[in-house]
Amino acid sequence: MVRGVGGGGQQQQPPLLLDVAVLGGGKYAATAEDGTVVIWSSTHGSGTTAGSSAAEAAAVTEPQVLEQPGSVWTIIPLPNGDVATGCQDGTIRIYTLNDDRKANADDIAALADVVAATRTKTSGGPSAEEIAALPKWELAALNQGRSDQQIQMFNKGGIAIAAQWSATSGTWIEVGEVTGTNENAGEIDGVSYDHVFPIEIDAVGGGVRSLKIGYNNGENPFVVAQKFIDDNELPQYHLASG
Repeated sequence: MVRGVGGGGQQQQPPLLLDVAVLGGGKYAATAEDGTVVIWSSTHGSGTTAGSSAAEAAAVTEPQVLEQPGSVWTIIPLPNGDVATGCQDGTIRIYTLNDDRKANADDIAALADVVAATRTKTSGGPSAEEIAALPKWELAALNQGRSDQQIQMFNKGGIAIAAQWSATSGTWIEVGEVTGTNENAGEIDGVSYDHVFPIEIDAVGGGVRSLKIGYNNGENPFVVAQKFIDDNELPQYHLASG
């Protein structure tokens, strides 16, 4: 897995790769859960000659990065040379180099505005309207969890918090505030995350197993949860459905 390097040379958690495609003509494309589509070209020489290097024999052009307002699940090359993408927002978008088929300037600007608004929302935490729609923390006892260690958001005095269901005690245990800031930032095994939450799971034979789950703004929560389950070899029932 290739890790991206952000500003200041600090290593960042790479986005989850969702699909790749060979576009032909030495071009390739990849899509990711952070809403990006990356297209690049690779031109390979037939071989090296005296005095030439491997770098001169295989040149890779600067990649083109296209942004969408949600995870881009798939990319498909079309017979006419265009590429079609399927986004989490339910929209199929087609990219082309043909001027006759290009979108007009207004449509391109509208997409850029939607992407910018989505990025702001995911980095800014839940809005006041979203927090108001959450179950009230003082009424948490009326909302029983569906499975042990289920994570649920609540409205606690106008603040969004995350809580974990304990089947043993039959109660919700507060984990921490859900924000768009880096107050909960941290590292797990040397990897940086926007948010790190402590998780306690009843261990086989008694006792409690203390773990940590890392989450980056904009990630698919179910993908993160599934990776957490796989990495820690936990039973699949820990992933709540619905």
